[in-house]
This record gives sequence, structure tokens and C-alpha cells, in this order.
Amino acid sequence: MRLSDGPPVLLMSHYAYQKACWLVRAYITPMDDVTLTPDLAKFATKAVAAGYYRDVGEVVRTGASLVRRLEGERDAFIATLEAAQAEGRRDGFLTIDQVAAELDEIIAEAERGDA
Repeated sequence: MRLSDGPPVLLMSHYAYQKACWLVRAYITPMDDVTLTPDLAKFATKAVAAGYYRDVGEVVRTGASLVRRLEGERDAFIATLEAAQAEGRRDGFLTIDQVAAELDEIIAEAERGDA
């Protein structure tokens, strides 16, 4: 029998096969049972039926990834606020009148074409 006589075959050493299996297990870990509310279960089922996802697990993984990304963005935003607060403590804060005057000056320069 030749390889061309049957279905495509992937040839790899036993070591390569074991390493591939280890990588799959390392990056795709099974989740504990997840209980969705009826509304979320309906949404996930519809998303799978529409062909957007392979299965409900993929919907849950996507949701978890989005939560992780949003938490990272929130943490970055909080860090920006804390840095601005520290800058204000260090350099002093502006009053609303000072901010308004500075904005009026920037607008006037833009209207004159000085910017």
C-alpha cells in the first residue's frame, strides 16, 4: 500500500506526537462545569446554530477572553487616572476658570490660524 492510496496521513515521530499532545493539553484545559442562566444559554445556543461558534464552550471561552480584555482596559484606565491625580498633586490643580481660559485661547489661536 502506498500513502497515496488512502486518506492523507500526517507523519511525525513519537516524540513530536507526544510534544504536540502536551502543547494541546497545556493550552486547552478543560473547564469545570459552567452553568449559564436560561437567557445566556439561549443566546449561546442561537450563536452556535447561526454558525458563529462551533459549540457553547467556544461561546464561553470568547466571553471569558472579552472579560479579560475589558479588565485590562479598565486597569489601564485606572492607572491613567491615578497618574493624572499624582501629577495634579505634584504640579497643582487648575480651576475650572483656568481651564476655560486656556481652552478659549486655544480656540482663538485656531480661528486666527496661529496653530
